[in-house]
Amino acid sequence: MSRIIVGLFLASLIPAYSQTPAATTGTASASATVAPVNQRRVDPAAMYHRVYAVVPMVGSGKKGDPFRPMFIPTAASAAGEHSGILSWQMQVSDDGKSALVEFVGATRADLLAVIESTAVGVLAFERGTATQEQIEAEFQKYKKNFKLRLFNTRAQ
Repeated sequence: MSRIIVGLFLASLIPAYSQTPAATTGTASASATVAPVNQRRVDPAAMYHRVYAVVPMVGSGKKGDPFRPMFIPTAASAAGEHSGILSWQMQVSDDGKSALVEFVGATRADLLAVIESTAVGVLAFERGTATQEQIEAEFQKYKKNFKLRLFNTRAQ
């Protein structure tokens, strides 16, 4: 019997708490703003423009000219000008002559040098244009058992 009374009491409170004051009086508040209740951050892996490329290794390996993938700025050049590349990561190919690189830029224009390159040994794929299977199939020609999930750069 007491459960029924408690249930009736709670049921009578539901209408009082289910509407905003503006809705119960019939007037709308012009200054009221609604914030999303469950707003989530974007996964950093889904942010920015990403290009996956096979590029040749360049540089002599001496001071001031490190052995690195093509298009990767050196510390000296990065200090002087902004290349548009926010971050990058790479894996050296099995033969050591090429690198499999993920380039991250704020916009597509920041990565046009890689995308539109006609240099020998450069092969670029844009995320969203090429499928994961296409990228992995090409990268596996250079590095056995390569998986794209190994790339997880967080540009911030």
